[in-house]
Amino acid sequence: MNYSDEVIDVSDQFKTCEAAARRGKDCLILRKLKTPFERFDGVEAAYELEYRWLSREDVFCVLGNEFTYWTAAEIKDWQNKENLFEAFQLFA
Repeated sequence: MNYSDEVIDVSDQFKTCEAAARRGKDCLILRKLKTPFERFDGVEAAYELEYRWLSREDVFCVLGNEFTYWTAAEIKDWQNKENLFEAFQLFA
């Protein structure tokens, strides 16, 4: 395994999150929303996934970020996956 491929749990670096993980200069943070968010398709989502791309391997050295919103049904098995990168597979 290449060092940059190693997935590190960084949940402890965020006050409120269900889970957070960093792999190289990529970071995923899953949060349960206090109130549902209505997506463009009209579906109310209960979870927010933040993707951060980092300038270095530190979750607070953020070059940019994007947010996607998910229903509980869409991510029902995420806890059974090895990590967030496997659960969401946002990268080719």
